[in-house]
Amino acid sequence: MAIYQMQALAETDSEAGQLIKEVATLGGWLGRKRDPIGPIVLMRGMLLLLGMMSALEEFGEQKLLEMAHKLTRMLGLPTGS
Repeated sequence: MAIYQMQALAETDSEAGQLIKEVATLGGWLGRKRDPIGPIVLMRGMLLLLGMMSALEEFGEQKLLEMAHKLTRMLGLPTGS
């Protein structure tokens, strides 16, 4: 229900519309104008965002960054810096 309420609000509020696009991008929406933002992609994005918020609350930004750097090194992935 919350997803449908968000979509309805986005039709009249440009700030909410931008937020919907950002959440949809997290959910896998490619940003093509011909592809509407549907409830499934919004739900995926919301679940990912809620998971990130929970992790931030649990560990804090610094600890999450440390964990990400350790995992990057452990897996041999290229670093961003």
